[in-house]
Amino acid sequence: MPRVVSIGRYTEILRRLDRISQREGVKFSVLDELRRSGYALPFCVVRSGPENGPQMCISAGLHGDEPAGVEALLALFERPALPGVGITAFPCVNPTGFIAGTRTNDLGIDLNRTFGQERGPQETELVRWALAGQRFECGIDLHEDHDANGFYLYEHVRGVAEVCSRIVAAVRAIGLPISDAPSIEDRALVNGCVAPADERLSPLVGFFSIYLFDRHSDHTLVPESTPTLPMPARVAMQHAAIDTAIAALGVVAGA
Repeated sequence: MPRVVSIGRYTEILRRLDRISQREGVKFSVLDELRRSGYALPFCVVRSGPENGPQMCISAGLHGDEPAGVEALLALFERPALPGVGITAFPCVNPTGFIAGTRTNDLGIDLNRTFGQERGPQETELVRWALAGQRFECGIDLHEDHDANGFYLYEHVRGVAEVCSRIVAAVRAIGLPISDAPSIEDRALVNGCVAPADERLSPLVGFFSIYLFDRHSDHTLVPESTPTLPMPARVAMQHAAIDTAIAALGVVAGA
């Protein structure tokens, strides 16, 4: 059966972003439009919170078939109280993939492999441009793993305290499962935390989280929820990761 493509999925994201932008302390910007596949799709960034103090970058939707991160990020900005840190957020890095429900964009490119390239696709270049010159206490790239039976997490740290085990404990505390796989992509998985590896940005290693770690932050996280669960549970997993990371900065989430 052919995949059903609905631009309405992305239009609803834009509607929600427009409502979010009406909140005090939130700035919603359109960086450019993706004029491909017969559409003109706005590529967006959202900024909120104080400019002084801890800063965090959060991204979602690099893979269009992983919608829980997109929903979690939008829902974060829709809470009654906004997070008490400065946030730069990319709600949906892969609009064409999100519309089609595909991992890659409409050109067949996995955007999460392109951040080590000298010149990347338009989506990659827009993210790089928006982040130029900025530093963050933490960068979080929200993902989902279609093969996982529970939550797990990647973490890269440089001179700061690890929070992986605290995030896993927070997910477990709300009654949600942690992956029991022995390994993830040939790396040991211990209590929901993927064993660290020395990954350097290069044309062959183009993960966005590594780009953030290399250029913009000493601490990056990649939470992975599982599509085997209903959407509210997957969002709760992602929010547990975000809230725990915020708390680690000494700021109460929603303060």
